[in-house]
Amino acid sequence: MWLEPFTEKLQEDAEATGDGKIFHLGGKFSTVTVQVEGITTATVAFEGSINGEDYVAIEGVRINDGEELSQVTADAIVKLPVTGLIFFRARISAHTDGEVNVTAVAVAS
Repeated sequence: MWLEPFTEKLQEDAEATGDGKIFHLGGKFSTVTVQVEGITTATVAFEGSINGEDYVAIEGVRINDGEELSQVTADAIVKLPVTGLIFFRARISAHTDGEVNVTAVAVAS
């Protein structure tokens, strides 16, 4: 069954640490690609969950150089595997400066 890609804003002009908006994937998507913008001095961690309470780090690939990572400290586009996950978030785990924005697109393949 084909599913149309789904886009969600997970962090919007965030100036502090926090979970941001939870992306409800419903187990229907295989990949989430995120664009992180506005980092001056901050860390954004990529995490997934099945039960919505216990989150674990998800390792993805930064598109421009192929580096594998589960968090970023600079603006980036990262592709992450989410097959079987119900929830995804881009948590700001550290913040000193910058207005952080995170946009995510979920796709089924």
